[in-house]
Amino acid sequence: MRHKSGNSTLIFVEDNRKLTEAAQKLKLASLGHLTASIAHEVRNPLSAINHAAQLLSESNQLKDEDRHLIDIICRQSSRVNQIIENVMQLSRRRANSREEHNLRDWLQQFFIDFDTGSSPKSKIELVFSEKFIPANFDSAQLSQVVTNLTDNALRHSEIETGQRYATIHAYYNNEKGHSILDIKDNGSGIPPELKNQVFEPFFTTDKAGSGLGLYIARELCEANRVSLFHCQSDDNQSCFRLEFAHSMGVT
Repeated sequence: MRHKSGNSTLIFVEDNRKLTEAAQKLKLASLGHLTASIAHEVRNPLSAINHAAQLLSESNQLKDEDRHLIDIICRQSSRVNQIIENVMQLSRRRANSREEHNLRDWLQQFFIDFDTGSSPKSKIELVFSEKFIPANFDSAQLSQVVTNLTDNALRHSEIETGQRYATIHAYYNNEKGHSILDIKDNGSGIPPELKNQVFEPFFTTDKAGSGLGLYIARELCEANRVSLFHCQSDDNQSCFRLEFAHSMGVT
């Protein structure tokens, strides 16, 4: 570029995309090694817990209350094992098992399972219409996503207000032609400058966090053709929104 004074200016244009892609590959490789290590270290004690619970259930001297507790142990052990499988599936890129669901009915069962293992101080409000809310997804994978996002909502509400509160709102958007699931909290939300970073692997603002929760959630959503992003809801709450793939309208 030549100025009127006769001096020239040399401009360097550098494309950082290859560096960014290389860094991303390193992160994914690290994630693969980490998940393999987690699977090995967690599965052995988990298997022992589940086996002990099954042996205990065979006793004829158990009260109904004790059998209920054993059932909780077995179901939650199965849930943890499924989480491990889902994380391993991310690195292996295996196909999932998506099926058509009524999101309303699915959420009611999810709430029962989630409430069993959550703090009694937690308050979760389910909001949905009586109409059929169609959504296509792998039930186990979506359960992991919604569990993660609900735990986050409860934690951030508690940090901001002192109360563990979350709202799960499912509805069908006729204008867009797909179902939507909002998970809202009373927290302060995500600063605009961090919205694109919170889904990056190993990125976290919580000293006790691993930085993998939201990354895995988005990866599982993408595998189910579900868009996951953060926004402000219509009632001005901090919200993680899941938009499912297009489906037939609701009558």
